Amino acid sequence: MTNNQPQKNKITDILERIKKNELVQKPKIYFRLKLVALIVLLVVVTVVSILLSSFILFSLNVSGHASLIYFGMTGWQAFLIFFPWELALFEIILLVLLEYLLRSFRFGYKIPILYLFLGVMALMIVSGAVVEQTPLHSRILERADQEHLPPPLGVLYENTRRPPARDSGIFRGTIETIEDSLLIVSLDNPRGKGTTTPVAVRIPQGQALEELIVGDRVFIRGRLEEESIKAIQIKKAYGHLPPPPHMR
Repeated sequence: MTNNQPQKNKITDILERIKKNELVQKPKIYFRLKLVALIVLLVVVTVVSILLSSFILFSLNVSGHASLIYFGMTGWQAFLIFFPWELALFEIILLVLLEYLLRSFRFGYKIPILYLFLGVMALMIVSGAVVEQTPLHSRILERADQEHLPPPLGVLYENTRRPPARDSGIFRGTIETIEDSLLIVSLDNPRGKGTTTPVAVRIPQGQALEELIVGDRVFIRGRLEEESIKAIQIKKAYGHLPPPPHMR
């Protein structure tokens, strides 16, 4: 009986508030509209989250920055520097909002918060990876190259091609010529549009030349000395890294 007392007090309090007209019954249309608004918001946040996660994966592929991890600790440091943390933070905010919206439904409320968040995150990553394999972002990037995208979308897509900063000690470019101990490489322009004057790259000892061919897009870890680079490591740039557009 003691356990039921708080419940009885709560019911009594509600009945008293109804008698005093302090509680107003809302029409069914209110709850229906609220449900519709909730579903629409849920769909919008889900679509934006999937597009953003797919764009993050697309930018890593287009820039080739994922290849930097093959340079060891130096490459990992560069990868972490160039990773789009601002977009990743925004994606996390969307995931938290998505989880909050899902918990408004009975099935979402019954799932533990951590499991629900991890499940939503896994679903968005997988969905983003699927979208990234479609031509969607590539076509939008082409429009950005033609300057047909309004800001900030145009700038966002154009930045996906930006190579590492020259002072980072890592260079990106295209092999033009291969000689015995020398490569001629056209380095990507710092703006990501076009290439700079070809530079000579001294091949490090132990580098297997048979794995490199003319036209390969490569990352070079080394030191820039006047008009040549003394390479420490040379790695192919993996991913669907397209040639940079001509300078405009």
